[in-house]
Amino acid sequence: MVIIYLAYYSPEQYELLLKYADDRKKIEDKWEAWLLNYMKAKNDLSKEFTLEEFRVDVEEIQQYSNRRN
Repeated sequence: MVIIYLAYYSPEQYELLLKYADDRKKIEDKWEAWLLNYMKAKNDLSKEFTLEEFRVDVEEIQQYSNRRN
């Protein structure tokens, strides 16, 4: 069994992602547009894989990145 972990962003976390992202131009401007793409990918992947969703805490990741340089 292959498990794929999908990162999920709440609307609030998505706003933080937009603030911190280095590749901002590659990210959807609106959470709703991101969510549509997320749901499509989730639907497509679920046909072949077991999926596990995890909620992203952008500030926690940013702090981790800062500590690791």
